[in-house]
Amino acid sequence: MNEPTPVTVTRWRCTTTGCHKSYATRTRARSHAAECPRDPDNRSCLTCTHFTDSEHGGWDEPGHPAACDLDLPVGGLGTGEPMPRDCPTWAPQRQ
Repeated sequence: MNEPTPVTVTRWRCTTTGCHKSYATRTRARSHAAECPRDPDNRSCLTCTHFTDSEHGGWDEPGHPAACDLDLPVGGLGTGEPMPRDCPTWAPQRQ
């Protein structure tokens, strides 16, 4: 019987702080980076001061949708809708 041999695989990871997404192709990773909801330059809900995530797990766990203090729609994981970007009411989170 032949023995299996190890194979090195290259993955491409998003460089935004807090994002751990990785992809098999550089093209797909770049595409994700342009829309990454954890990148403040994209002005999405996850980086906005109006984003509320009071439930344990919140946005990261299906069934625990987050909310917007301004009652705007919040998409993302668990909702079936994409996370909005370039929101006109976006304000940076306070550190």
